[in-house]
Amino acid sequence: MFDNVCKFLAETFSSDFATWLLGESITLAELSPSELEKEIIQQLLRRELMQESVTYQAILAEGLAEGRAEGVRRVAINLLKEEISVAIVAKVTGLSVEQVQQLVNEETGNAGE
Repeated sequence: MFDNVCKFLAETFSSDFATWLLGESITLAELSPSELEKEIIQQLLRRELMQESVTYQAILAEGLAEGRAEGVRRVAINLLKEEISVAIVAKVTGLSVEQVQQLVNEETGNAGE
């Protein structure tokens, strides 16, 4: 819901939203992400508020998917190190045989370095 309201306000009052909101003209400061500490950002964008954001949910889902994929990859590598066959590693992890074979090739290449 907040995303739709913010989008509406930004589109409707895009030229000078802050002036409209505050009723007086102000000078806006531009900050780069590196200028704000993590704690300040967390205070400004409380978790409860952010959880309602469609964008937050998309970023969270993407991060979770990346984490799961990395976990599956690590399990596959560990199984391969235990000399489990490529076919069984693929079956257990849900990876394709080609993906498991690529991990074999990567690990073989890394072992020689």
